[in-house]
Amino acid sequence: MTSISSVIFLAILYLVFVFDLPVIASENKAEINLFYNTLIDTLKVERGSMRSLVELVRNNLSVAESCLRAVERMKGSSEEQGEALAILRNELQIAILLSRKPSKCDEAYTNDLLHKSGLIKDEDSRIYCLERLTQLCPLAGEACIILGDLYLKQRRCGMAIEAYQKAINITGDQDSKKLLTEAEECKKDYVRQKPVSPSQVTDLIVHETTMAPTRHTIRKATVGNSIQRQILFDEWSYRIKDQFLPELKIIGETLKESFGRNSTAKLLIEGHTDRRGPYERNMQLSRDRANSIKQHLVTTYGIDPSKLQTEGFGPNRPYSPDENEAGWAMNRRVEFKKFE
Repeated sequence: MTSISSVIFLAILYLVFVFDLPVIASENKAEINLFYNTLIDTLKVERGSMRSLVELVRNNLSVAESCLRAVERMKGSSEEQGEALAILRNELQIAILLSRKPSKCDEAYTNDLLHKSGLIKDEDSRIYCLERLTQLCPLAGEACIILGDLYLKQRRCGMAIEAYQKAINITGDQDSKKLLTEAEECKKDYVRQKPVSPSQVTDLIVHETTMAPTRHTIRKATVGNSIQRQILFDEWSYRIKDQFLPELKIIGETLKESFGRNSTAKLLIEGHTDRRGPYERNMQLSRDRANSIKQHLVTTYGIDPSKLQTEGFGPNRPYSPDENEAGWAMNRRVEFKKFE
């Protein structure tokens, strides 16, 4: 399937033309076109786009509904344009459903959202959709099950524990009980982790990427290769703390050697924050944290900067759901993954 970025680009070219057609009442056309252009700008940003889209729709609900009706009348003249319209319709429908509390959380409502969320390609946006669904409908057990699997796939084991516990309480799902045990073991390993070994870094860079299945493969919650360390930051800071320099020394020295053995490999450094404070400030802080680690590895260990990619996730991927200092501290972190 075409990526969301190129699909939305095609949608822009196509729908700007279509919006010149008399499908919208003249008194509403300017307002809907303005909303539509903002909608497209929002969808261009893949990371956290559903969160931003729901905010946009919540503040312009009647206009969003009119825009959706107009989009639903449109037909693509090519396969790619049709695909673009289908994605646009689906995401706008989801945002409208999530922007207001449903009259009742019946099976039809939750199943509709579960189906629509399954069509979302960006994993973080899908997770946000399911999180919002469980807020609106606290007894949506199937959403909790899927959330647990997605959290476990990303090795956000604290979040997975909470989701599986809710799923078990609501549905009694036996598979979730087994995966809950795995998430609990995963969190214990993270909290009590030993210093990173050179072989862990070498395996990540030199060997081909594999997807490691969970011990209980009932739902095949698979996990990509990563080095998940407790390299943590103080609140609103991206300064590297002295206590983590020995860990970064092992990573830096081994990366230098490993990149020499795999000339095409790259490493992704992910920055994260806790959930407190303004969203955009946290997004920038997470990027600063990832970049501070990159700069340290480049300047201290002579690693080629082109081999290190960075990305900031802000508060979008918390490790722990706990709203206390212990949980917040665990979420102010960086992680390392093989860049694909």
